Amino acid sequence: MSLFCPGNFHHLRSNLGCTSTINYLALRYISPKQFPARIYNLRNSAQVNEARSEPHSSSATCNNPLLHLRDGLVDVGARSNETTRLKSRKLSTIGATPRKTQIPRVGISTKKDKKQPELCGAKVVNCYDSEPGNSVVGKATDRPATILVFDIETTGLSRENERIIEFAVRDLNGGKNSSFETLINPEKKDVTNTYIHGIRDDMVNNPNVPTFRELLPILLRYVRSRQMPGKPVLWVAHSGRRFDVPFLVKEFQRCSMTIPEDWMFLDSLALARQLVLANGCKLPSASLSALREHYGIPLTGPAHRAMQDVTVLCYVFQRITFDLKLTVPQLLDKAFRP
Repeated sequence: MSLFCPGNFHHLRSNLGCTSTINYLALRYISPKQFPARIYNLRNSAQVNEARSEPHSSSATCNNPLLHLRDGLVDVGARSNETTRLKSRKLSTIGATPRKTQIPRVGISTKKDKKQPELCGAKVVNCYDSEPGNSVVGKATDRPATILVFDIETTGLSRENERIIEFAVRDLNGGKNSSFETLINPEKKDVTNTYIHGIRDDMVNNPNVPTFRELLPILLRYVRSRQMPGKPVLWVAHSGRRFDVPFLVKEFQRCSMTIPEDWMFLDSLALARQLVLANGCKLPSASLSALREHYGIPLTGPAHRAMQDVTVLCYVFQRITFDLKLTVPQLLDKAFRP
């Protein structure tokens, strides 16, 4: 006599006795779409369609049921786990959109370090912490370069005669003391372009404001604290080739020093000019303010101040590298030595 009983094994044993022989099947889940076809197969064929479900049968006498039952459950469990893995792998690919190679994003924070560590102890240099996050740099252990975004404000446009009066820098990797900004004493040089950045003579021609010569050891110490051993430093500035970098080189020369050999510079303006709109046209303007509006980045402070422009450029640089699908090695290939 054959019975189909989905009940508990021990209940079945009590009802049938210890000398009975029990045949059992390993069943698989059938979706509602497969159910009609499954019924058709059961009605019209003695053998179940093995492509969908392979039945497993064994005999276990109740005199020693646990041994065979254990072996059967192990076999059924192994095939059940394999079926689950295959099913989940298949479901994960159905309807899935192709994964894009995404340039990691920049994590930005403007939390001021209230402790003012020794690194930023010279006069009015202000240190900030940035939250470590997704950036174009990647993990600190495998990044091919330290990427520093910087900006300067000056007393005028002439690199030979004018001086830097504000400097700000941020390490895209984030973390403690990853950013600092400071006004710089131009050493009695008049500020002729206050209308651009709002920095007045009395703000910088002040004994409490460090000169560039006083700032330079702090800057070098900052870079050494952020730099990966044996890896270059990539400085990023908007319009840096024509403006920021020449001013920086000139200030180093006034201090009888040269730019370190492992410092490289990248002009984000050149990258921005490669951007193409959805209609196939290039951006009408590649200025930092135009890029900020293009990407919808809010302005939270006064424009044309060093740290504010650095913050905007961090976000803009993130979007540019994503749109152009640029990696850090590719950025290094586009960099230049002063």
